[in-house]
Amino acid sequence: MKKTNVQAVRVEPATWRRLWHPVTHEDLEKLDAIIKDPALSLEEARKAAQAMKARVPFTKAVIQVNPKIDGSQRRLQCSIRFEDFFSQLAPGVSSEPQDQPAVFGIPVPKTFQSPPRDL
Repeated sequence: MKKTNVQAVRVEPATWRRLWHPVTHEDLEKLDAIIKDPALSLEEARKAAQAMKARVPFTKAVIQVNPKIDGSQRRLQCSIRFEDFFSQLAPGVSSEPQDQPAVFGIPVPKTFQSPPRDL
């Protein structure tokens, strides 16, 4: 069975800004406009979004932008790398897998029951 590491962190506004720096709201709006441009085919939108993502300011930020472009969606998702999560948001906390992960003392279930998404 795959082991996990579960952490609850508080992200203050200054930390949030630091994780995104130097990406601005305007930068995100420009990328989002490319992703959602109905004049672009899925392949054109993917290519343009990936090209923009591969340039500064996006390459300098800790937060990663992940364009999701396929037949059913055109959206922008963001994420943080596992190593960055621990170094930036939980410094001093071990990133090693936990035998019994818990949040606020409540054990995290091994699996979650959830129905398939309706698309």
